[in-house]
Amino acid sequence: MIYFSNKANIRQDMIALITCHLAIRKAMGIAPQIPTQRHWDVLNSYLQPLKDYPMELDEFLRHWDVSREELAFICDCSLTTVNHWFSQGIDQRIPSEKHKQRLALDISKNYQSFAVTSS
Repeated sequence: MIYFSNKANIRQDMIALITCHLAIRKAMGIAPQIPTQRHWDVLNSYLQPLKDYPMELDEFLRHWDVSREELAFICDCSLTTVNHWFSQGIDQRIPSEKHKQRLALDISKNYQSFAVTSS
């Protein structure tokens, strides 16, 4: 997983990442690949600001029957962090805004893929 410094620098970070990728391909003797429209569409959708509609954990769990390990994968965090969300008392934590946004993105991504495959 790639972490970006902040939202303002995402475009510069992505350009640097693409430039680095192309330099590696060139050094390996692999011809650079010309991005297709699909590549640009995926990049643009990735660079869009995160939605203003973060999803609460209980709402996500009403839609999906996932394990704690799967939640950790979706939210890009440790299993220990997820376990703290479900604990009681002083060890209990709540998901951060980043985690809630990842839950919202995951469910919207799955709805989009369902719409594509069911049509």
